[in-house]
Amino acid sequence: MARGMKTGGRTEGTPNRITVEVRERISTIIESEFTSESVKKDLDKLDPEKRLKKLIKLLEFTTPKLLATRFEGPPAPLISISPIQWVGE
Repeated sequence: MARGMKTGGRTEGTPNRITVEVRERISTIIESEFTSESVKKDLDKLDPEKRLKKLIKLLEFTTPKLLATRFEGPPAPLISISPIQWVGE
C-alpha cells in the first residue's frame, strides 16, 4: 500500500454491505413491531408526565436538532438613549 494512498477495498463513501443489511433488518423489525396503534396504546398506559417525556424523546428521531450559533464579527457600537421630557397639553 502506498503511503497515504488507498489502493484496495471499498471506495471512500461506499457503505459497508453488512451494515446496510443489519439496518434493513432492524428497520423491518421496528416497522412490524411498533405500529402507530401499538405505540399509542403503550403511551396511553403512562401517566401524563411520563407520556410527555417519551413523546419528547421520540421527537429526537423525527426533527433535526438545532445547533447554537455564535456571532463572530465586530461588536456592535454602543448607543446612548437620552431621556425626553414630556410636555403636557
